[in-house]
Amino acid sequence: MKRFKILLCIICASLTVTFSGCLSKEETVIVPPLITPIDIEMKTVPVSKGSIIQELSLSGFIVPKMNEIASFKDGSGVITKLHVKVGDTVSKGQAIAELNTDDIKLSLKQAQLAYNQISNSYQELLANPESSKNEIDRIKLDLELQKLKVDKLKNDLANLTLVAPISGQITYQYPYVIPGQMISAGAPIYMISDINSLVVEGTVEKTDALKVGMDVTNKDNQKGKISQLDITPFQSMLQSGKDNKSYNSIRIEMDGLSPEKLGSSITLSILLDSKDDVLKVPKSAVKYYNSAPYVRVLKDGDRVEKFITLGIEGSQEFEVLSGLSEGDEVLSN
Repeated sequence: MKRFKILLCIICASLTVTFSGCLSKEETVIVPPLITPIDIEMKTVPVSKGSIIQELSLSGFIVPKMNEIASFKDGSGVITKLHVKVGDTVSKGQAIAELNTDDIKLSLKQAQLAYNQISNSYQELLANPESSKNEIDRIKLDLELQKLKVDKLKNDLANLTLVAPISGQITYQYPYVIPGQMISAGAPIYMISDINSLVVEGTVEKTDALKVGMDVTNKDNQKGKISQLDITPFQSMLQSGKDNKSYNSIRIEMDGLSPEKLGSSITLSILLDSKDDVLKVPKSAVKYYNSAPYVRVLKDGDRVEKFITLGIEGSQEFEVLSGLSEGDEVLSN
């Protein structure tokens, strides 16, 4: 029994040593440094009244108002002569190209000889008192039919000479138009443009705000008006790729467009709307929550969020229809 007590004391002593070895020394507490909060300056602007202009910017190209494609509408054959080239000025009715006429000239010569022969026979019958009415009527009919054949060949011959449909400048020659090339009826040969009457043409996403007659300006303060506005779904595919947006093909009549600017690009501003004496706020002050516009108003040192109703959109500002009063201080940052 005495021996058991001694053993128990030894075990307890060893456990005490073991647990005391597991205890760590007391750690030093590190006090975090004090951070001075950043003083954020709240920039405000007063809600004011004034004028606001809503404009639409677009890019276009200076092009001739009138373009005509010259083609052999009723004739086909091999090109033998090209009388003009790109850059040449032509007058309406001027010969500008010819197709091979050898075969048709031969046919016309033969038809004309046959006509002359029938005409002589007809005159002889008329001069002969013994000629019957049936003989005269028959040869008269032959003469008329031959005259129709001659007239048709003359018309066909004329169709082998291409004349300018309008007065203007040759602005394009189609690449396949070379001497010796076979041309089908209706194939385009030249583009002729009236370069003394120029317009601006472009494409803009469709909007109900655009109307014919609207004023247009550019950075040089040249003035103009929308003269034509067409919905062009085909151009929508070219412009937007995968979307189904519609686009307006727009034509603008402008002052001061000289022939030297033909083909150059130009940036224009279209006046959509303008208002005077309306409440307005900077665009930078307007935020959105679920597409609803709101602003932060500074009131007695506190920020108060207010939902607002917007009107027209200017380049830097919005018109405010409701939700704010003149003099309200709105946060712009």
